Amino acid sequence: MQLERGDLINNISKKDIEKIIKNADKSKYSHLLICIDNFDYSYFPRFISNDENIYKVINNITCNNNMLSIVEIYNYREDINKQLNEIRAYHIEPTNQQAKKNKTKVEEALEYATVMHRGQYRKNGTEYISHPIKVAEYVSRFKISRNLETLIIAAYLHDTIEDTKATYYDIVNIFGPQVASIVLELTTDEDLKNEIGKTKYLEIKMKNMSSWALVIKLCDRLANVSDLEYADEFFRNKYIKETLEIIDYIVNHRNLSKTHITIIRKILQHLIILNQLFPKDTVQLKESLSSIENKMKLLMT
Repeated sequence: MQLERGDLINNISKKDIEKIIKNADKSKYSHLLICIDNFDYSYFPRFISNDENIYKVINNITCNNNMLSIVEIYNYREDINKQLNEIRAYHIEPTNQQAKKNKTKVEEALEYATVMHRGQYRKNGTEYISHPIKVAEYVSRFKISRNLETLIIAAYLHDTIEDTKATYYDIVNIFGPQVASIVLELTTDEDLKNEIGKTKYLEIKMKNMSSWALVIKLCDRLANVSDLEYADEFFRNKYIKETLEIIDYIVNHRNLSKTHITIIRKILQHLIILNQLFPKDTVQLKESLSSIENKMKLLMT
């Protein structure tokens, strides 16, 4: 079953999903994942049986496969009709005490972020938790590290202090000081941002943050850039300009690892696609991209 890009943002074939859900043996399954192949935009169901741990399945899909993403998650233990009527369904809390008891820290971070961001939505209408999931997926794709689990946990939690009721001390108590420190680095100081302006604030912040935090911050930027195709013209141009200025600044003012450069190049690739899709409103993009790429080549020599 093929899926056009325009359909994805407009609630993918709810009638098809409804058929899949209602034709399944609900006694065998706890959840249904709707997954998408990022290469050809085909989508397919992945049922979670009652004896599977949904967190492990999600982690395997988002962290071990570069080409797959999860679009929606339906919970057979909740009201299916209500979920079908939502813009995006993400219902992934464990359905029994044993699942809660056996959670890893990565699974716990995903659950915690889902609960804390509940009721928040992205500009495109998707539930906010889709963004941390995407950021964690990018981190796992690009970062090779003995401490990858710590970075994935921090990626799931990266907006919790900034955008939810969670505090630094909550993160320390639940996930430890190392994760909390990274999340705090990724949290915006609103007063300083307003004082010096968002772009300059991010330039300085990303120049001075730890290498690990920068990996997550760049993956965060990559996730946002990948959604710009569906943004309005004003926001798209503003975000592209801001992104180019930030990247140009950190390329010139801090040491970058191979991982940082790989993620930056991925961001630039998405901007090139935007330039092809919207040539009239990104006329200066090509020149800026070329300049940044030349500077990064010098860094790699």
